[in-house]
Amino acid sequence: MATKKTKTNNVNVNYIFHDTETTGIEAEDKIIETAHLRVNSNNELVEFVQELCNPGLPIKPAAAMTHGYRNRDVVNKPSFESLESNSKLREYEAAGDYYIAHNAPFDIGMLKKEGLLWNPDRVIDTLQVAKHLYKENDEVEMYKLQYFRYLFDEDFIDLEEEYMKKMNITHIQPHTALSDILILWIFFQKIKKDFNISDDKMVELTQTPVLETKIDFGNAFERGTPYEDLIGKNYVFGRGFKKGYEFLDWSIKNMNHSIAREYSLKYWVSQACLKGIAPVSEYVSYLNWSMLFSLNEDEIKAALVLTGKASGASEYFEKMKSQFIKRTEERIDDLNKDLVNDPNLLEAIKKEEYLLYYFKKYRNQIKVSWKEKKWRISYGFSL
Repeated sequence: MATKKTKTNNVNVNYIFHDTETTGIEAEDKIIETAHLRVNSNNELVEFVQELCNPGLPIKPAAAMTHGYRNRDVVNKPSFESLESNSKLREYEAAGDYYIAHNAPFDIGMLKKEGLLWNPDRVIDTLQVAKHLYKENDEVEMYKLQYFRYLFDEDFIDLEEEYMKKMNITHIQPHTALSDILILWIFFQKIKKDFNISDDKMVELTQTPVLETKIDFGNAFERGTPYEDLIGKNYVFGRGFKKGYEFLDWSIKNMNHSIAREYSLKYWVSQACLKGIAPVSEYVSYLNWSMLFSLNEDEIKAALVLTGKASGASEYFEKMKSQFIKRTEERIDDLNKDLVNDPNLLEAIKKEEYLLYYFKKYRNQIKVSWKEKKWRISYGFSL
């Protein structure tokens, strides 16, 4: 175990930078290494703790290839429950500290297996934040933490030496928790500086699905093609042609996409309907979904007109929202009941919970009303 404490002048501690290494990435896997930094609002290091623990199950070879730990390294270590880290993280969560990780859902999920829950309104996922902030930056090719370290080498190199001295470590070994939290600390500071972004805004970006603007999968279209252009373009299908929105529809139904990808594809099919490219009657489900999750107020009004719901629109939209909440909560309950027999359902539960939380916090308050006798938007409708 590595532990270091630094005295400060009564400055409130705000941030926990945390990383775990695990036996693998599946539902049954558990933590073998945990490391965290506690940093105050003046960016002063207050404490860091790094510990190994016995997970009670073997480390998978694929995981060992990444972090380098073997079963013999943890066999004589205590359980996570007995670690100093366990009690400290619980204390800091109760104190309202921000929790910061790169791909936070993974580490938060691992802590949850140990019975440690963090308030989602105090969680910042630098991976998700980076995807929002750098998605239009053509220089950025991927979003891995170590990639950003080398992409922004000049920003990192001097700070690495400074922060290593603060932590009293002599070298960085990528993909170990202790080294990764050092890089995470630097990356977090770079994001705050470059984008002048508040902690609460980063929490909001963490909780908001990333709207993808360019395609980067499949062979139907050149990767990098903007979805806005793609939805109306033809692509070869068999001996004929189909439209881009038809490919997106096929992809949603036949491919296993991330939450962000599915969110984006449904949004762009709905845009094809709003722009008169796709027939509303065939793709009304995407319009309904996007009204709940991604369309702005004017687009929602346009969608209600297109779906024949302009009359009594306010009541209809409120009913849509309440029905979504009810059905999703019931679906989560059913999935949790089946989870005992099928651990693979965990990802489906996470997806449903994520979308429900996002909807309740950021979308449920949207109201639809037409106060003016005439209402016009760029789609050419008037009421």
